[in-house]
Formats: sequence, C-alpha cells, structure tokens
Amino acid sequence: MKRMGELSVQALPVVKMHPSNQLYEPQNFLAAGDLVDALVAKVDASPYFDVQGADQSRRCAALARLGREFAQSRLETIPSRFDGTVIFENQCDKNLAQTINDCFLISPKAKPGDGELLQAVHRFAVQTTDTNKITEIVCQSDLVMYLHTNRSLIYPEFMGASLADLGLGRSALSRRVEGGGVTEANVSDQKPVSTYGIVSVTPSTSCIDAFRVMRNNSVSAVAIVSEKDGKLLGAFSETDISYFADPDFAMALGLSVSQFLFLRHNALPKITHGVFAGADAFDAALQNPLYDAWRVYCKLEDKLEDVLELMSTGAVHRIWVVDDDRKPIGCVSLVDILALFQHWESPEQRELGSKKKKEEELTPQFEKTTESELKERVVATAPAGQADEQMQE
Repeated sequence: MKRMGELSVQALPVVKMHPSNQLYEPQNFLAAGDLVDALVAKVDASPYFDVQGADQSRRCAALARLGREFAQSRLETIPSRFDGTVIFENQCDKNLAQTINDCFLISPKAKPGDGELLQAVHRFAVQTTDTNKITEIVCQSDLVMYLHTNRSLIYPEFMGASLADLGLGRSALSRRVEGGGVTEANVSDQKPVSTYGIVSVTPSTSCIDAFRVMRNNSVSAVAIVSEKDGKLLGAFSETDISYFADPDFAMALGLSVSQFLFLRHNALPKITHGVFAGADAFDAALQNPLYDAWRVYCKLEDKLEDVLELMSTGAVHRIWVVDDDRKPIGCVSLVDILALFQHWESPEQRELGSKKKKEEELTPQFEKTTESELKERVVATAPAGQADEQMQE
C-alpha cells in the first residue's frame, strides 16, 4: 500500500523467485481494488468491529487494531482480480487498435457504457522473452493520454465532438442503484445514494463504508454528493486506500469521506457565509468555491478534447458528468474512451463501409436467386400468355 502511494500507481506486479534463484517470474497484478476487497472482508469478519452500535471513536480504535493486523497479511492471502495481462517484447508490434483489443480486452464491438467493459483490464505488462523480466507496464491512462498528446493527428470529428454526440457519459459507474444514503441504520445493507443514476455517498459516510459500497456495487469510485441538494462535492476511489498505508493511520477509515478529503489535501474546512442551515459542517465547507479544484467534472456539451485535458491536468481516471445545477448525471471513464476510439469510424471509413454494406446486401441477393424463384417471379408478374415466352427468352 505504501509503495502504491509512493509511486502514485493503482497496481503493482507480483513476482516469484524462479527455482534457479537467478530471476523473478511475474505472477499477477495486485491492484488497489484487491486491497479494498480484502480489507472490507476483514472488517466484516472481525468480532470486535460493531458497524451498528459503536460511536466514531470506538470504530476508529477498532479500525486501528484491524489496520495493524491487515498490514501483516501476506500477499498470497489476498485474492486478486487478475486485473492485467502480459505480452512478450516480440509482440510489441501491435497497432493501437490491436493493443486495445488484445491487451486491454476491449472488443471493437463494445460501446461506451456496455456491461462487457467491466471485464476489461486496466493494464498490461511487457516482459522479455528470455528472462521473463518485466520491462514496461502500460495502463489505460497511458493510451488515453497518448490520444490527448497527439490530438492534432486525430480526426477533428472525433476529438471535437461533444460527449452527447459520442454517446459518452454512460460508464458502468453510472448505473442506477436504488436505495438511500449509507447511515448507521442501514450500513449492513450497503445501499448507496441513487442520485441521477450514479453510485454515490454523502459527506457523512465513513471511508470504510464507502469502500464497502464500491465493493458491493462493482465500481472503483463513488461520487460524494451533498445530502441537502445532491450537488457534486468530490469523489472517493479505491486508490485512496494508499493514504491508509501506515498501520496506525487505518483508524482514519472511521472518519467521514468529507473529513478524509480535508486531511488528504492538508486543508482546514472553511464555511462560507449563507450556507444552508442544518448542514453537516464538512458538507457545508465543501460547498466553498475555495475547494472547486477537488472536484473534476464536465457537461454533456463539452468536447472530448476538453475532457481529456481535464483528465490530464487533474490526473484522474474518471470525470463526473453534471447538469447545470452541478448534480451528477453520469460518468466518463478511461475504458469508455478507449472503447469509443476502438468503435469509432472516420467519415471516410463510414462512407467506405456504407458502400461495402450495400454491395454485400446486393451480392447475396443475386447469388441466392434460383431458377425456380425467377420463374415464380416472372409467372407472377407477366400477363397471361406471355410467361412461357419470357421464360424461353
């Protein structure tokens, strides 16, 4: 966990010493999501962590104890999602489309928002053919940033189109989940807030409960929305687990996600004048425009190239789509953009494909036409007495 935080990565390759003791052999990837799953499972199985009755101080104390135990866990005891693939150096002659399909497992037929994109992997490793040494790790973000860097070489019809025109915003993170906010009363059910069709939590949700929401809904991040008006206040993702790498800091998992945001950014909450009455203090503080940089979002009318710029400058893997009231209505993730690039056709390709499709439609029609079928057509359409003459002709 500490290594992930130091390198600012979402996963690390797990290797095993070869019997010859001369080299390491790659086994799989250990991702932040694997650690989240294992940690939540440990908390749920703990006899001294009462999610229902304990107050925040007791929950934090229990989490600190669990954190110290979890830090001693052997990697072989942590189940892996196998979120990655491996290729050899002599296979690096693939073009971009082949790489997206073969290495990230994103089919050319997949469209943004398709459920099958949940099966795509986030990274692949390149290893030598002779020693199996890993020389490179390429992530989805690397390819998306490559598209952003070389946007001038890509069709303007693609980069300059709006999210709405491209069909973006329907990420798997945007699937509707019914239920109310996570509270002390329903935390065992783990029903996240259903705000405009995205999986979200309120500022008062504890970090450990937010991780549980992710695990139970198969998403890697949740939006933090105001309990009062549903506005986007921030985000909490699986990679945030790296901030709890210090065993003693695991107690912070009992803090609310809003408290975590201020700790993460080393900032003090400042409440602006006129904030709605009765709001949670941290909820109210997050409304302050001073913290706008903590929330990265876009609108459906924004161009794809502008969204990629936001991803690049904000170093984020997803961007929430909001309406005019800053209420989240969807999400654009890296896998959606890669699927779109894989599926999208240039105007020339579409024109060529249209001609080819017409030819394919006509050719089978004539090939499948039989003599008996032709006779039936002639007999059916020819005036009486002329059918036999036309058939002879």
